[in-house]
Amino acid sequence: MANNPYSTFCRYGGEEFAIILTKTKLDKGIAIAELIQQKVQSLKIAHRSSEISDIITISIGIATIIPSSETQPKDLIHIADTCLYTSKTKGRNTISTP
Repeated sequence: MANNPYSTFCRYGGEEFAIILTKTKLDKGIAIAELIQQKVQSLKIAHRSSEISDIITISIGIATIIPSSETQPKDLIHIADTCLYTSKTKGRNTISTP
């Protein structure tokens, strides 16, 4: 991703981050999400305050949208946020799509 001119990574909120991948289909987005999830898990960072896991894991929500005159950036954010919270309710360390 570091050499991908079509990607942007940013902190979106307290413990929330966003990766914007333009010109990327859903299956590629899922593959990237799985890779990120594996990399974080392989670090084995202790998470002492968690009742779910001894190590830090990540929950991911993926959204795709084709820009049009009827869509707005907030639509994409809403879909991604909904998917993220679906992942969190599934027990964490999961990836959810619409």
